[in-house]
Order: sequence, then structure tokens, then C-alpha cells
Amino acid sequence: MELIQQYSTIFHIILVILAVLTICCLIRAVKGPSIADRLVAVNMMGTIVMSVIAVLALLTDEDYLVDLPDLCDEQLSRRGGAHKGIYGSIY
Repeated sequence: MELIQQYSTIFHIILVILAVLTICCLIRAVKGPSIADRLVAVNMMGTIVMSVIAVLALLTDEDYLVDLPDLCDEQLSRRGGAHKGIYGSIY
């Protein structure tokens, strides 16, 4: 039981850190000197949101929360917006 409490504390600390990072990215997205800075900040905020979902899934022991990023990627691939990197399409 004590180990679960320690993990819960760690997860809450991680969520606070991610919240602070999201606020920093929001400030950069509004204030950014160039459009590239704003785009990177908004992209990073999306990544942080996915991280928050993953931490919440671990904190609440809900498996379906982990499937949400996969579901979003699947919807993108159905619409023709699959991720294409240097090695081609993931799908």
C-alpha cells in the first residue's frame, strides 16, 4: 500500500510539472517572436497533453485512456493524414 501511495505522489508531481510546462508553452505560443516559435510551442502543448493522458491513465488505472492517442492516429490515417517521416508512412 505504501508503494502505491509513493507512486501516486510521484504522478501528482509529474502532473504539476507538466502543467507548468504547458503554461510556459502557452506563453511562448502567444508571445513568440516568429511563427516557427509559435508552431513549435503549439506542437509541444499537444505532446504534453498526450503525456498528461498517459500519466492520468497510470494514476487512475484506466486502460482505455491509453488507447486514445492510438485512436487519434487511426482517425488521421483513415482521412489520409498518416504520419510520414523519412522512412515513409507508418501505416
